[in-house]
Formats: sequence, structure tokens, C-alpha cells
Amino acid sequence: MVPSTGGTSSSQPADSAAPAASASMTGREPIRPMSTPRTGMGPLVSAAHRRRVEDHLRAGRAEGTTVVAGGGRPDDLDPALRNGNFLEPTVLVGADRSARVVQEEIFGPVLVVLP
Repeated sequence: MVPSTGGTSSSQPADSAAPAASASMTGREPIRPMSTPRTGMGPLVSAAHRRRVEDHLRAGRAEGTTVVAGGGRPDDLDPALRNGNFLEPTVLVGADRSARVVQEEIFGPVLVVLP
């Protein structure tokens, strides 16, 4: 089972969940304002919230977690949106169950895949 950060789980085996999650992001609808047609995902609610999610990602990397997809600010945004609170959907693997990204609710577009 693959626990999500929201306390639910998937029936997909952990060894195939990360590649499946990463593949599902290929060809995704663009990240842009929610008022734009065909938006796949909009911005986080504030700059402070985006920084908190980015802090979780930094902590995960410091604790040995590997980012297999996403993990940063999108580089394909319209120049007018580059200062927005956009963050790529992110898949993390290799986290120890004691890692901050596992123990704390992230409230962002982050999936932590556990064995």
C-alpha cells in the first residue's frame, strides 16, 4: 500500500507507484491561474504557503529523500506569472518513516511513496 500525505492509501504496490505517479504528470494540463481554461493546477494560496512546502521539500532532500518528479517552480510559466506561487506536482521516494515529509502534513502538491 502507498500511504499519501493525506492519510489515505492506494492499492498500488510501492515499487510501481513512483513511476506511475511520475508518468501521470507527463502531458498534464498546464500549471497556471485557475481562471484560465484547461488549467491542470493553480498556484498555492500564498507566498508563505509556497515557502512552507518548499521547506518540506528541502528537509526531505536533507533527510535522504529523492525527488523523482517535480520539486521546483515550473519553468514553463508565462513570464507574467513567474512571481506567482506555483509549485510543480512532486513525487518523493526513499523517505524513512521518521522523515519530516512523512510525519508532517505538507498541504501541497507532494506525494511521498513509501515501501
